[in-house]
Amino acid sequence: MAEDARSRSEGIALKRGGLVALVLCAGLSSYLSSDIPGDLVSALQAKSANGAWPLAIFVTIGLVAINLAIGGTLAIIIGMRGLSLAHPSTRKGLFVMWMGALVLVAGLISGNAFEGRDDVIVEWGDLFAVVAYVFVALGLLLVRTGWKYDVRRAADVVAADTRPPVLYLRSFQDDVRSPVGGAFGVWLKVMMWFFPLSFEQELAAIMNRIGPFVAVGRPGERLPELGANRYYFSNDEWRVRVSELVQRARLTVILCGSTGNLWWEIDHVLASVSPRHVVLLVPERGTRHRDAEARLEERLGVPGALRIDEADRRSMVAKLVFGRNRTLGKVVFFGDDWTPRVQPIRTWRGLRESLNALTRPFSLFAGPLETAFEPVFTQLGLTWKRAAPSRVVAICLAVTVGVFGAHHFYLRDRQKGLRYLAFFWTLVPIFLALRDAARLVMIDREEFEKGFPDARYASGNDAPHV
Repeated sequence: MAEDARSRSEGIALKRGGLVALVLCAGLSSYLSSDIPGDLVSALQAKSANGAWPLAIFVTIGLVAINLAIGGTLAIIIGMRGLSLAHPSTRKGLFVMWMGALVLVAGLISGNAFEGRDDVIVEWGDLFAVVAYVFVALGLLLVRTGWKYDVRRAADVVAADTRPPVLYLRSFQDDVRSPVGGAFGVWLKVMMWFFPLSFEQELAAIMNRIGPFVAVGRPGERLPELGANRYYFSNDEWRVRVSELVQRARLTVILCGSTGNLWWEIDHVLASVSPRHVVLLVPERGTRHRDAEARLEERLGVPGALRIDEADRRSMVAKLVFGRNRTLGKVVFFGDDWTPRVQPIRTWRGLRESLNALTRPFSLFAGPLETAFEPVFTQLGLTWKRAAPSRVVAICLAVTVGVFGAHHFYLRDRQKGLRYLAFFWTLVPIFLALRDAARLVMIDREEFEKGFPDARYASGNDAPHV
């Protein structure tokens, strides 16, 4: 009890300190913006022409504002996650994330250094655009690495949860942000460098709704991957341990691949569990995808059963608005007689998929996975729970477009959202939205979860869905 009280007290202090830092940053940024007539480079040149001292003051204030913004944001996130700076791993992770945020800011600044730029979305022929993209990607990589220092081990997560676990089996080669291959997969892998959440993290956000999502970690890895919480076994014992986990699991999810050890796991699971306790994921990988699919059909003894209808029967309007229909993979599940059923995982094909993506905007896989797994859960007799709102997303909406009540609509309070929307022209909702953002920061996780019970299990170990 005393330790919980200290942790709660530290969390409150961190969140309050973070809010104060962000307010100070806003004040300094307002002062700096009034001193930048056009673009940043022109302002620096003007300060330099006036002497070294004005330039040094301008740069110092800018650096202080940047670090206040980073420090305040990280303090709030650490406080919201209930972490303690007394732990060395938390301090190491904080340092790595701080460095990542600095690199990220450097990328954003380099993308906006000259007048006429619009964020970092600029022409690739421009050297500063390349620098901006590289810095943004590297910054997000460091931020993700910093998160890993505070990921809990699977044994601790399972011990604290009364529900049976969901086991995730895959080849270690697929411990990547996107397992999708082929030409479209190459584009996805590039784009995922600019999104903080991976395929596995989005899968974890779904599976954590029915049980703690766990996996076996790569032997010898210094930091665990984000997504499923990891067990670590030696080479001599992993098969025995995996067999035990399969028997305990509420559901076993297998990401199909080509390695021998993974095929041993597939054979073992298909031979030892009931059909409603296993789900296979077959990602699109071009030629590799077709080879793995044929091999899987052979193991199941049902040739051609995993083929899906690729015809796009959407209206012309839907095709123009939402683009070409692309399949990212398949979810294979089974009836009581082991008859395979296939649910395609497709990119956003309509309004529903787009709305699913907006509930979890930090990854390209959120909408497709949410849409694919809803009918799968229903047919397996599992209760489907839609993605719970994220406090981080709600806070971002309150600060940016809160004047229109966007955060209330996101939090499923339409009545309040309509009030803000009706009076947005008075500008009063701006101040109310900032107050709402501060309240969302300071509220306890338990209190937030009272309104959204699924939020407790929806996030896995990824920080943006606190």
